[in-house]
Amino acid sequence: MQIVSLAPVPVASRLWRYSGQSWSLAIVCKITVRLEAGQAVLAKSHDPIHEQEITAGAAGANRLHAPADLVPSRAGVDITLVGDAYALGARGPLSARLQIASVDKEVHFHPKAPVVRAPEAFAPLAASAAARRTLLAGAPTPAHDSLPLVLPPDFNLGYFNSAPPDQRVDELPAGALLRLEHLHPKSRLLLTQLPDVMPQVFVQRGRRRHELGAQLDALWIDSQRGLATMTWHCQVPLSAQNETGRVWVTVAGPGRRMSAAQLSTLIQELGGRDDAETTTPPPERQDPLGRTTAIRRPPTNDAEDEPEDGQDATGILLPKQSNSGKYTSAMALLNPDQALGAAPSWLSRNKKEPSTTPAPTKSTFKNITNVRTPPLPKRGKRMTNTASLPAARRARALHAMQAAGRTPDAATPTAPPPATPSRPNNLRPSPRSAQQAQLAKASAAQVEQHKATTSKQPSPETTPKAAAKPRRRTRPIDLLWFDRDATLAIRNRWQSLSTELDFAPRDRLHDLPTDDPQLAREHHTHFGLLAQLPTTDRASLRQLMQQSVTDDGRFTAPLCALEGQLQISFDDAESLRALVAAMKPFSDQNSKLASKTDSKLTAALEHASAVLDQTSATTNTLISAQRRVRDAFEQSSPAASLDVVNQAVERTLLEQRHYACRTLLGDKHIRATLSCGKHQLVCYLNEALQTRLPLMMSFDVRIIAEAHPRQDQYESADYALRVLTLGRLIQL
Repeated sequence: MQIVSLAPVPVASRLWRYSGQSWSLAIVCKITVRLEAGQAVLAKSHDPIHEQEITAGAAGANRLHAPADLVPSRAGVDITLVGDAYALGARGPLSARLQIASVDKEVHFHPKAPVVRAPEAFAPLAASAAARRTLLAGAPTPAHDSLPLVLPPDFNLGYFNSAPPDQRVDELPAGALLRLEHLHPKSRLLLTQLPDVMPQVFVQRGRRRHELGAQLDALWIDSQRGLATMTWHCQVPLSAQNETGRVWVTVAGPGRRMSAAQLSTLIQELGGRDDAETTTPPPERQDPLGRTTAIRRPPTNDAEDEPEDGQDATGILLPKQSNSGKYTSAMALLNPDQALGAAPSWLSRNKKEPSTTPAPTKSTFKNITNVRTPPLPKRGKRMTNTASLPAARRARALHAMQAAGRTPDAATPTAPPPATPSRPNNLRPSPRSAQQAQLAKASAAQVEQHKATTSKQPSPETTPKAAAKPRRRTRPIDLLWFDRDATLAIRNRWQSLSTELDFAPRDRLHDLPTDDPQLAREHHTHFGLLAQLPTTDRASLRQLMQQSVTDDGRFTAPLCALEGQLQISFDDAESLRALVAAMKPFSDQNSKLASKTDSKLTAALEHASAVLDQTSATTNTLISAQRRVRDAFEQSSPAASLDVVNQAVERTLLEQRHYACRTLLGDKHIRATLSCGKHQLVCYLNEALQTRLPLMMSFDVRIIAEAHPRQDQYESADYALRVLTLGRLIQL
């Protein structure tokens, strides 16, 4: 079986079987990506496929630098990391964290230098490790090479997994999100998404060709180089050890797949002769792993995205072309004498004299130097020269430009269309040719109509500027405080949104420094949830409380987000004391003016002072004394303004922070009321807010709270809210 790679990535194969069963050919493809913030990109050069394990210097026997890739298969997906850990200015104990899919591993370390070796807990395990040798169950150790391998019938393929058990997943989805903390040389926190690329494997036996599915089974990260490799395995069932045929390997771009017809066209454009007559898959067969040859197809992307460098219009990675004009393709042939980059005879450019020898010869790519790939536009750049677009896209582009009020660049000369390879005579026109011809005629008519209307449109200098972006509807939030002990409960309540926040890029203006990684993560979670969660009203809160009761009568306090005006309550005794101090000057002045009768204000103040001297004065007694002093003040000093006195009392209470406190729910809390429309709810704030609250009687807030039944019998509200996250809504 001959292996041919049509993409600039390394491909290898290994022949193996279970004892007493049929042979299988394991196709291994390895793609290297560069880890960058936001989106990982394909590396310029790809790491080779390792036939044997790679050790790092004087590392121990159980510590590897890279595992062996040329293995029959793996159980699940291995996720490993090697390299260094970086402090990047942080001090004290740090946490190195690796998170992807269901793997979330954090290891604490004390850096003695700015750069230290990454914790061994992330590294792959060697074949000699006890955790792997126990899976052999007495069977001989398989050799790590490219020779045919025969395994016992009951051999456990988990032996070929090199990742620790807590770094394995059943499947890694396409475009998975990766989070690295203190494991990247340029960033303390790296959040990136793996590229949505995967290999495609086509098997041709005689004149029949069909596609097999490839499985991603290894993700290896090198933090020192900032790279990661993704390794795929594909099993090709064989009827005999020396079965003849050909295996084509290409790499599909994001959301795109190469069809068998496109593969045939590509082979002929490269100068080869495609003799496959059908692409219908054969009857379903099973590989030695018991898996069928079903192909998992990603969703089709119909968007007209501009291809990236190294891709054609279908999003397929093409063989790279060097400066000398020769293709550099990774040809992994079973014949070890075949040089890397050499082309078999059937891939010759000379079509007039077809090769009569079926066996491949040592010809080079000099014969196909006339193949030229037109330069491809980069993603993100707008193309105003619509004449260089295909007919179908030109019609849509002109229509979109007319709707947006833009005109094509008339000053830019129209470049002639690039020369396309001649179409082989033995290829029939595709069914879409008639449609494309009709679209070409329609687009030509639109071009003429567009030219006629271009002169009537105003020039770009006279067009009005685009309207400014609408302002945000929500008010800015100033995070005042959050309960760190409630972080786990909040994350469990809103799991999907919390996960999205974990992979959101770090904001240097709003996120805390990463000197304390755990505190920074919790701050990011609470702040993000507070800003994005929908708020709950009074009616919804009642329904939420009812839904928090199980069928057998168990109640668990639910979490909710609310918004309204928060009014702080003050201590009744301190309020009376501040009122007496504010009324004292008016009482002295009234005593001098009184001649025969005692002043009512003086008597009220003396009564209030007596009440304050009592150590067991009740709330009702204190409130009654305040009411008596105010009534006496209005009668004895009609010229004075009660508002001035109230402002003095409020200022004293705010500056000295004499808040009303209640001991309930297992801790001491500050009492407040939250006005949500026409309803008021009792809130209990943590005592830690004693010095963090603004010096205001009331202000607008958004909170995340734990809803409880009424906790104080003297309160009129049915529910009590224990505030877990407090943010102030501000006006700028």
